[in-house]
Amino acid sequence: PLLGERDVLTPDAVEANAAAALFLDRARQVVPDLDLDARQARQVVELCRGLDGMPLALELAAGRLATFGLDDLVDLLERRLDVIGDRAGGRVDRHRTLRTTIEWSYDALDGGHQRLVRSISVLPGGVSIRGVDRLARELALGVDGIEAIGHLVDVSLVVRSDASSGSRYRQLETVRAFGLDRLEHSGELERTLEVAAVWMLDFIAQADEGVHTPEESVWVDRVRHELPNVSAARRFLSQRGRVAELIAISAGMSEWARMREAQEVWEWADDLATRVDECSRQQRVIVLGCQTQGRWRRGDIAGALESGEAGLALAEGDAL
Repeated sequence: PLLGERDVLTPDAVEANAAAALFLDRARQVVPDLDLDARQARQVVELCRGLDGMPLALELAAGRLATFGLDDLVDLLERRLDVIGDRAGGRVDRHRTLRTTIEWSYDALDGGHQRLVRSISVLPGGVSIRGVDRLARELALGVDGIEAIGHLVDVSLVVRSDASSGSRYRQLETVRAFGLDRLEHSGELERTLEVAAVWMLDFIAQADEGVHTPEESVWVDRVRHELPNVSAARRFLSQRGRVAELIAISAGMSEWARMREAQEVWEWADDLATRVDECSRQQRVIVLGCQTQGRWRRGDIAGALESGEAGLALAEGDAL
């Protein structure tokens, strides 16, 4: 629970409070020598109350201590929250409080860092350090992607996690939703989704080769991490009727799906099979081949025989 007006607000009592401890732990990552006196202890409590003890809001606020002192931080956040608050009731809606805290952290960034926040939001599976660099270059964000991502981690707009194939950088869903909203309002959404889709198509082509090499396990792990991004790229391409690229995704992912028993990937082939009228004869053969494998792996033997025979009939006499 948050400390109230009647609670003792000594530095020790504040340090022992869960919400305040979270804020202070994150704050000391950016200001290691932060040592509370009685006045600062009260300020931390005030800040925690204003942010309703929400963990993400507290982390975002703490991340700004590298730029603002505690006095300024409390004052600036109070003013932002007063604008949206219900003064009569003395409360601020939790969702609006969190959004305002994210917005405040975002507004404190320069233009290039803001664009990186927006751009990463189209990647629900996060991104590797090489991916950040590629994104920054291809979208001409005006920042060094590798340096910029470190700053976004510092201010809690991006979270870093460890993976066997290297660090991954992702946004919590609340931050990602904010980034997507800003991306749409800036008119950059279509272009960013297009770049991400082309990137995923390139990745799938590399992975399809990689899973047949001695580095199979490395590529299997990489695809696992990128799968949410591949799925997002597929939705983008599907909404725009780009069947040839959808086929490239299903075909390129088929071997990985076999290794991982990936139901989602097999369902993509089923979906494509409903759009065969949009395909060339050769493309239909590929789609039916992917669908056959998916049906077989799911134990639908009759369905696999049906689509397999249809594919063979189409392929008969073709030089594929």
